[in-house]
Amino acid sequence: MDITNRSYREVLRDRRVAGLLLGDLPADAGTGMIIVAMPVQTLSIHGGVPKAIAIGLVEAAPFVLSSLLALAIGLGRVSVPPRTLLIADCVLRALTFATLGVLAVTERLTLPVLIVGLLFGAIVRTTGSSSRRLLATSMAGRVGSSRSTACSG
Repeated sequence: MDITNRSYREVLRDRRVAGLLLGDLPADAGTGMIIVAMPVQTLSIHGGVPKAIAIGLVEAAPFVLSSLLALAIGLGRVSVPPRTLLIADCVLRALTFATLGVLAVTERLTLPVLIVGLLFGAIVRTTGSSSRRLLATSMAGRVGSSRSTACSG
């Protein structure tokens, strides 16, 4: 079996791999929103909850159910194809951030709504990130194996 190291440029010539990695940019923007925008928004809607606790709850919410689902999948208790997880992650997070954004702009966003929205909207966040990597490496591997002279059955 002929295994050769290829540069990123060579791998990115495959449009499917490049498209998958380009699609990762909006997901990273969503993660940036969680890190930067959500604490700022939380400060304006925390109500009677202490600021530090409110920000902690908002920052932890996207990871709670996501970590439990990732653990269940990792232990083999749940089996979901990576492509399905990736699509579910993209759709759920896009809908969640759009809805939370509209509620924030119309000044109808409350702390409990923000926490619950992030809790469920990011339920496949961790597994979606893993799926991106898995799909990218499998695509890059196929590109390399199709150009090699070795046959695999």
